Amino acid sequence: MAYKTEQEKFWATEFGDSYINRNQNYISNIPFLSKVIERAPNIKSIIEFGCNIGLNLKALNTLLPSCHLTGVEINKSACKFLNEWGNCNVINESIFNYNEKHKYDLSMVKGVLIHINPEMLNNA
Repeated sequence: MAYKTEQEKFWATEFGDSYINRNQNYISNIPFLSKVIERAPNIKSIIEFGCNIGLNLKALNTLLPSCHLTGVEINKSACKFLNEWGNCNVINESIFNYNEKHKYDLSMVKGVLIHINPEMLNNA
């Protein structure tokens, strides 16, 4: 995969791999995400950019078990971990290279934009 920024390379390689081991609790995301979905009824599909191992997606699956979930993640190890969970479509891609043709009821990023090169925020 060709990277457009140093931040992409940073998250796609060793630092991103080690991040997986430090962050695995999805339960703490449920209160916040329950408030989000209260304001957006009838959500049947969600895509998350920069989903890592799917902590937000797992919380959303708890709240909306029949919802179709998709995660876009640059780190291969995180994608493998998320694929093993098996409850969502996983796309191993950079946010800058991703080109979706489907529509989703909810598109989200949570904690990803702070890791994007400021000059590339508009592209994200």
